[in-house]
Amino acid sequence: TWGEAIVAAADTGAVVVLSATDAEPRATSFLPEVAPGQQFAWLTPATTGTPEQGALFLCDPARQLYRVELVQSPRPHFVATAVAPVDTAKVSTRLTVLGDHVVVGSDAGELLRFASADLQPAPSVELGGRAVWGPYAAGDVVLTAVAGDELVAVDAAGAVRWRQPPEHG
Repeated sequence: TWGEAIVAAADTGAVVVLSATDAEPRATSFLPEVAPGQQFAWLTPATTGTPEQGALFLCDPARQLYRVELVQSPRPHFVATAVAPVDTAKVSTRLTVLGDHVVVGSDAGELLRFASADLQPAPSVELGGRAVWGPYAAGDVVLTAVAGDELVAVDAAGAVRWRQPPEHG
């Protein structure tokens, strides 16, 4: 969800934002550059604010991370206001926003961080294993479970706040 809207992404690349009350499109769909026959495997997106005053963060793990915003003129439509390549990072988790950063886990066991304003890369965080759950924003940290049964809390500055092994191994 995004405010009082629902974000729906298709494997064709199209992303539509619908009203949660009547399923009417809020604006023309966002569609990144698409090659003939190309399939998209969008990760779970992250949002800030509302469609009218916020941003939608989308990631096709084989290609790019997008910051998408609503533009009202000449008629409401969604455009990418920033794009960052992620094709070599092997991103594999949902996206989340913490503070001024968009966060996503990689197959290499890192939490990748990007400035939410322009998607410039920030220092990544070594998780100690591949993320198997999360990341989820919780207060002033993101929580991520890693392979090997450990829950890791990372703060907005990218510092590991704590690591917690399971109580019963």
